[in-house]
Amino acid sequence: MNSKMRWLLALPLLPLVGCATMFAKTSDDITIQSDPSGADVYLNLTKVCETPCTFPLPRKTFEIPEVTLRKEGYATASVEIQKTIETKALFNLGFITTSGGITSWGIDALTGAVIKYSPTGYYVELKSKTSQAGIEGGTLRHSATFALMASDDLKRDIARGDGEYLHAYYTLGFSDLNYPSFLERVKEHRQSLLKTDDGLTLDRAMKKIAGEKT
Repeated sequence: MNSKMRWLLALPLLPLVGCATMFAKTSDDITIQSDPSGADVYLNLTKVCETPCTFPLPRKTFEIPEVTLRKEGYATASVEIQKTIETKALFNLGFITTSGGITSWGIDALTGAVIKYSPTGYYVELKSKTSQAGIEGGTLRHSATFALMASDDLKRDIARGDGEYLHAYYTLGFSDLNYPSFLERVKEHRQSLLKTDDGLTLDRAMKKIAGEKT
């Protein structure tokens, strides 16, 4: 049987395969860093690595994965792994009115192909059980590290005016300023923020504009 005939026979089966399932990855590499390092990282009660480390996390549409960090002398910390839509799954939109399209989306959802984990890097500052260090200082260091690791993604969201990375950054150090007001200040200073050379400079500039008096 020649190759052309094989393709013709396979065509009726294509609607049964999710478009994203065919082309998207089935897992993402998640990087966990901590201060101090050397913390045990657990996923569903199973130790997967020790910080700093990277491990593959299978994509699951209907679950919110949570990793737990444990280190002797420090309080246990947990982080929810955030997810967003997998753009390849949007290919099925053209077929959603057909039974094949519905089947494709169903397969994609069951296999986790409609989502991806983003961001894929997380930094956790562990709190000493005996330390009385101020929370604010730790939060500010956390935001600086996030800006350093995700400066390109932050700048992309700044250019757009909003986004998941910008919102994640906001939650790390600007609780006294509501999010809409924070976005307005970011938009006012968009051009200067986009011209910053590195993540730490961007972080300092963001903190400065967020602290401006209205």
